[in-house]
Amino acid sequence: MPRYCAVFFALSFTWMLFACQGHGKSTSKESDAGTDDTGLSNTPLATSSAIVNMSRLEGDSPLLHAALFWFGSLSLESNYADGRIGFDDTGLQLHLTAFDFKIWYDENPSIETLEQWDAFSVYLASDTDGVNRMRFVGQFAYGNDSSGYQQAYAWNGSDWETSSTSYTIETGYRSSGLNRDDAEASGWNLTLTVPYASLGLSAAPDTGSEWHMAVLMHDRDSGDGPALEPKGWPYGVDVDDPSSWGVLRFGMPTYSSSPSNTGTEYEIYEGLDGQHVVDAHVGGSSDCGGVLGTGEKKFSEWGDLNYAGSIFLNVQNQWDVADSGCFSKVYLRFNLGALPADKVVQHAELRMHHFGNSLPSEAPDSYIQVHTTAAQWDEQTITWNNAPSAIENLSGVVVQPLPAGSTDVVAYEWDASRAVAASYEEGSEVALVLYSGDGPRHTGKYFTASDGSDGNPFRRPALLVTLADP
Repeated sequence: MPRYCAVFFALSFTWMLFACQGHGKSTSKESDAGTDDTGLSNTPLATSSAIVNMSRLEGDSPLLHAALFWFGSLSLESNYADGRIGFDDTGLQLHLTAFDFKIWYDENPSIETLEQWDAFSVYLASDTDGVNRMRFVGQFAYGNDSSGYQQAYAWNGSDWETSSTSYTIETGYRSSGLNRDDAEASGWNLTLTVPYASLGLSAAPDTGSEWHMAVLMHDRDSGDGPALEPKGWPYGVDVDDPSSWGVLRFGMPTYSSSPSNTGTEYEIYEGLDGQHVVDAHVGGSSDCGGVLGTGEKKFSEWGDLNYAGSIFLNVQNQWDVADSGCFSKVYLRFNLGALPADKVVQHAELRMHHFGNSLPSEAPDSYIQVHTTAAQWDEQTITWNNAPSAIENLSGVVVQPLPAGSTDVVAYEWDASRAVAASYEEGSEVALVLYSGDGPRHTGKYFTASDGSDGNPFRRPALLVTLADP
């Protein structure tokens, strides 16, 4: 449940004063062990490549809670992409958004050249060795008619051959013009829907089933071409080698530990008993990087902005790629060296304190997800373009906006048990990243950073780790 305190802050973020009742300096507390019966407990955490744990899509806007992944980098010559994916009773749905300064598509498409224009290629394998694999290509298609702009392929054991497998694509865009050298675009999106029936299945795979997936983003920046080198997910993927593809898991794993004895909770946050926590946000911060609506500057400068020393952290995303300058992710690193050794992790949570949001009068709820990531980043140099990608998504929490004029501070907690347990066993740092799959505008959610809240360090990002005897 969210926890509430009071906060007074200037919108310029030049100062903050926090006040909270009922919280002092606390380093440990007693906790009972939990249990899990989902059938996905204690699933090994990904340590390389990438895993996407898909949730079942439900509701009027199902992709708002879809699992997130991303790849690429942003410049005038390079594109970045956000991915959202999930499943329901009928099939898979994948939404891909390309940040692209120039949109070029073939006005007279040919299936032989679909990938030589702005397009995505999605590779799926329903077995671990990649024998049963498909490739779905979707080029940007202007208007409502996507016929001629898509083609499926099946692997015959040695090569790809065209297939009549049924699937659908829908595309959209934000740009001052298409197929024009003088036009400036923000980007485009593709939604791919693949029915189970097209893959020879009568229903969704069992919970815990694992498929493999790879994605290529194709880019063309002029009518004469040529197509630029495609960007791939996961990083370093070889689409001819399914063992290098990412994993699609049906269902979200949870964590449970075997000890049933009562454990002790420890807190880790900046300044507590000399502990050091590193955090940073990348992307647009609170002012969209100062480049929203500036066209070329957004692509040439925005991806390399750094906010070292910021006293707040912003998480933000939305459907409309025209506002991509406002998007923001939060990276965190926690050292577990102060925890006692030779214990077992019963439970662990990431705690963040939410104190404000962009345009409170219109701010919607945000579904913010936490992922594991690589620890090789530096607060002084991390940017949108050089930040490590997600390795595996762990959990998600709905963060509600605070109304205009509110002085509340709300604590939210994400389950990070699997990541903390793996890092504790290995004796390594826990590296996490927060991002949201929001749809509406004005979704920015502001959290206290490790460099902020000198008056109340309890507000800083924290790990709450419950340890027990083996």
